[in-house]
Amino acid sequence: MRTSYLVVELRKNGTAVSGTSTTIGAGNQVTGGTSIGTWAFAKGDVLTVYVTGVGTSPGKGLVADLEGRA
Repeated sequence: MRTSYLVVELRKNGTAVSGTSTTIGAGNQVTGGTSIGTWAFAKGDVLTVYVTGVGTSPGKGLVADLEGRA
Protein backbone atom coordinates (compact mmCIF):
# COMPACT_ATOMS: atom_id res chain seq x y z
CA MET A 1 0.00 0.00 0.00
CA ARG A 2 1.32 3.43 -0.92
CA THR A 3 1.37 6.27 1.59
CA SER A 4 -1.01 9.03 0.65
CA TYR A 5 -1.03 12.32 2.52
CA LEU A 6 -0.78 16.09 2.26
CA VAL A 7 0.72 18.49 4.77
CA VAL A 8 -0.74 21.99 4.50
CA GLU A 9 -0.41 25.24 6.43
CA LEU A 10 -1.99 28.66 6.42
CA ARG A 11 0.15 31.62 5.43
CA LYS A 12 -0.51 35.27 6.22
CA ASN A 13 1.10 37.73 3.82
CA GLY A 14 3.48 34.98 2.68
CA THR A 15 4.63 33.91 6.16
CA ALA A 16 3.65 30.61 7.81
CA VAL A 17 1.10 31.02 10.62
CA SER A 18 2.35 29.05 13.64
CA GLY A 19 0.06 26.22 14.71
CA THR A 20 -1.79 25.81 11.41
CA SER A 21 0.19 22.94 9.88
CA THR A 22 -2.11 19.95 9.33
CA THR A 23 -1.38 16.49 7.93
CA ILE A 24 -4.27 15.07 5.95
CA GLY A 25 -3.99 11.29 5.64
CA ALA A 26 -5.35 9.03 2.92
CA GLY A 27 -8.49 8.18 4.88
CA ASN A 28 -9.41 11.84 5.31
CA GLN A 29 -8.81 13.19 1.83
CA VAL A 30 -12.52 13.70 1.30
CA THR A 31 -13.52 14.77 4.82
CA GLY A 32 -10.34 16.83 5.33
CA GLY A 33 -8.20 17.90 8.26
CA THR A 34 -8.68 20.63 10.82
CA SER A 35 -6.51 23.17 12.59
CA ILE A 36 -8.15 24.94 15.50
CA GLY A 37 -6.59 27.83 17.36
CA THR A 38 -6.49 31.56 17.94
CA TRP A 39 -4.68 33.69 15.40
CA ALA A 40 -4.69 37.45 14.81
CA PHE A 41 -5.53 38.69 11.34
CA ALA A 42 -6.20 42.21 10.17
CA LYS A 43 -8.20 43.73 7.37
CA GLY A 44 -6.07 43.50 4.24
CA ASP A 45 -4.06 40.43 5.31
CA VAL A 46 -3.67 37.95 2.46
CA LEU A 47 -4.36 34.39 3.63
CA THR A 48 -3.26 31.43 1.51
CA VAL A 49 -3.16 27.67 1.98
CA TYR A 50 0.28 26.28 1.20
CA VAL A 51 1.17 22.62 0.61
CA THR A 52 4.40 21.82 2.48
CA GLY A 53 4.48 18.03 2.08
CA VAL A 54 3.17 15.54 -0.45
CA GLY A 55 2.98 11.74 -0.13
CA THR A 56 3.29 9.26 -2.96
CA SER A 57 -0.35 9.55 -4.09
CA PRO A 58 -1.79 12.68 -2.47
CA GLY A 59 -4.97 13.14 -4.48
CA LYS A 60 -5.83 15.57 -7.24
CA GLY A 61 -6.81 18.80 -5.53
CA LEU A 62 -7.10 20.86 -2.40
CA VAL A 63 -10.06 22.78 -1.04
CA ALA A 64 -9.75 25.02 2.02
CA ASP A 65 -12.56 26.44 4.13
CA LEU A 66 -11.71 29.22 6.57
CA GLU A 67 -14.05 30.21 9.38
CA GLY A 68 -13.48 33.36 11.37
CA ARG A 69 -15.00 34.71 14.53
CA ALA A 70 -14.77 38.23 15.84
